[in-house]
Amino acid sequence: MFGREAESYAALIGDVVGSRRHGDRARLQRDLKVALARANRRSAGALAAPLCLTAGDEVQGLFRDPAAVVDAVVEIADALLPARLVYGLGFGSLETDLGPDPALLDGPCFHHAREALTVARGHGSWLVARGLGDPEDLVVSALFRLLGELRWRWTGLQTEHVARARGRPQK
Repeated sequence: MFGREAESYAALIGDVVGSRRHGDRARLQRDLKVALARANRRSAGALAAPLCLTAGDEVQGLFRDPAAVVDAVVEIADALLPARLVYGLGFGSLETDLGPDPALLDGPCFHHAREALTVARGHGSWLVARGLGDPEDLVVSALFRLLGELRWRWTGLQTEHVARARGRPQK
């Protein structure tokens, strides 16, 4: 069922900003697990390897369809507000056999995602993309930076209204 593929993937690596300073890290991790399970259900057809926790509060997943990344990061962000996550999105191939555990996968898509995550952390961007080339990396990254800036400025009431409009009541 799983074998080496010569196709291109979108690897997503995310990290909770300031998680070590979070008041209740155990609850944050539980909430993150629930959000990942929900995102995995909604994106099941687009995933090559499910989103999962790989180290504390770091998230990794592998997408066959990069369009599904948008819904996944929004799903996770909505569930964890007011906590913030930053993401690196990397495009490319795999150098390992495809399998269900993204922590065991490796290749250019993950190398690009890790590089992009480092940039996202440094610039405070919601998501940075690498591996598409210019200008696509810049365009995708700029759009997510804009979306992140808008989302992170929402008041509690605005957040509730958006969650209700999407049919996702807040905790």
